[in-house]
Amino acid sequence: MEDQEDLTVIEDNQEEEFSATILSTVFNVSNNVVGAGMLSLPWCLKEASVLEGYVLLVGIGILSGLSMVLLAICCEITQCFTFKSLGENTLGPTFGMLMQSCMFVYTFFSCVSFLILAGDFYSEHSGIAQGLCDSDSCDTLLYRIFSNRFNAILCLTLVILLPLSCLKNLNALRFTSLLSIVGMLYILGLVIFTYIHPPDSAQDVHIHWYEPTWGVFSAAPIINVSFIAHYNVPRFYQEMHDRTIKKFATAIFIALALCGSVYLGISTFGYLTFGSHVSDNVLKNMDNDNKGAIVGRLAMSAVVLFTYPLAFNSLRGSAISLFETLLPTVRFASNKNFYLLTVALVGLTFIPGSQLKHIGIVLDYKGATLGGLIGFAFGALIFLAAISPGSIPQCCLSQRDSCDGQDDHLVLRRYSSLNMTLLSGRQYMAWKNVAFSFFIWALVSGVMGVIVTTAKLL
Repeated sequence: MEDQEDLTVIEDNQEEEFSATILSTVFNVSNNVVGAGMLSLPWCLKEASVLEGYVLLVGIGILSGLSMVLLAICCEITQCFTFKSLGENTLGPTFGMLMQSCMFVYTFFSCVSFLILAGDFYSEHSGIAQGLCDSDSCDTLLYRIFSNRFNAILCLTLVILLPLSCLKNLNALRFTSLLSIVGMLYILGLVIFTYIHPPDSAQDVHIHWYEPTWGVFSAAPIINVSFIAHYNVPRFYQEMHDRTIKKFATAIFIALALCGSVYLGISTFGYLTFGSHVSDNVLKNMDNDNKGAIVGRLAMSAVVLFTYPLAFNSLRGSAISLFETLLPTVRFASNKNFYLLTVALVGLTFIPGSQLKHIGIVLDYKGATLGGLIGFAFGALIFLAAISPGSIPQCCLSQRDSCDGQDDHLVLRRYSSLNMTLLSGRQYMAWKNVAFSFFIWALVSGVMGVIVTTAKLL
């Protein structure tokens, strides 16, 4: 029996003409990668020291780019464009369900964190509303809405997030993604300007240029998450017009080069400005009445609001996949159920997002565990199982059905054709070695991140 989710993908393909270009893919990947986590990067340099922080930023950025391309290769081999079908086609139904469940949990907490951050940017004592309007003389309806955290998040959810979350095609978000990139570049300019004209609170800072410390394992999960967009990689690749691995790899590395350059600039100038006093959100180090910082919060709010639909698309896709496995007679991807599920999931993320104010520890654990799995381990497992089953213990393998109903031999022959055009024998061995290195990094960063985060909590 064909997988219900794959039928949905096929039907969607008939209804949609995928037309994403390299440029629009760069915009969407950049927006998906960038988030409010970049405001924590100066703090990461404080924890790890400048040299070690640079090694982490550059190293993880390169590994993330390679792992995204590896996922696209897996999609090309199997002609599957969801994590569930990729997992089922290579390691069996149980592994497919496990992957999709991890995606659901990861993207759910990502959406919740975006709502929490939106509440921070628009309300509270340092929010946009308070910065632009003096509470003693301002009594407008807009101020009354955004001076209350719950009301601010509710308004943003109903007016912006819910309509954008109803979009089915990620390519439709390319224009909002461009706005997010502009916001990201503004934050970089603001941090550089603050370094050139530091506030009085930034005097006599102490900089750790190189100092071996366990803090590197506290910074690693945050930097891991800062480069995660893997949960949307199959969809991004599927939506490219006349897609090829080369075109997708070009888009990925342009996007990550852009994001990585901004990350290096923000982390460097933010840390050099505030040193050991730098906060886990560098905007908190700036005065509340600083107009540049107020605009910076507005810019970051745009990044957060326009990244939410990208994470939500993967959350909804995971939910549809899981629900249709549990209830195969119900078509959750049909238009009626699609919009009902969208409203329900947005409401589900709104409940904790409107009530919680601090989710730092949860995000640290998410980055150390699920971030490593989704960013590195899962893609490596799929690649090795699809291309070199001998690399995987036989007890982990199961009978596989290819996504288009064809047998395993045809899937492997498809790879042989792909190999002749894209990968030489030497390149193929290099990709295998890269896949194994992903396991090592996911294991080391995950275990040590959990240990260090737990130790700091205790």
